[in-house]
Amino acid sequence: MMMMMMMVMIMMMVMMMMMMKVVVVVMMMMMMLMMMMMMIMMMMMMMMMMMMMMMMMMMMMMMMLMMMMMMMIFIIISIIVVIIIFIFIIIIIIITIIIIIIIIIIVIIIIIIILIIIIVITMIMIKVVMILAY
Repeated sequence: MMMMMMMVMIMMMVMMMMMMKVVVVVMMMMMMLMMMMMMIMMMMMMMMMMMMMMMMMMMMMMMMLMMMMMMMIFIIISIIVVIIIFIFIIIIIIITIIIIIIIIIIVIIIIIIILIIIIVITMIMIKVVMILAY
């Protein structure tokens, strides 16, 4: 009887051990699965983060590009304005030069006319003097 009990106990123990083994294996498998899931989740999270970062970077780049474009437009506009101003200044200078030249020409003509008048008067005076001398 005692022997039977012992046998049963041993059998029970072995069964328990086997069961435990299975349970342990299952637990290990579960753990592995959990770990895998966690890893996958982490990877997904990382991917998401990376995507977000990439999106942010892209957005930043786009913003920078937009800013650059705006700056370029502003620079171009300013350059055009400066060129227009320069053209206006040049035109004004040319006009003033032309006016000065015209004034100088007029003055020269007036001086020449005055000189001619003086010469004519002097000639007449000389003639009168010559006549008087006769």
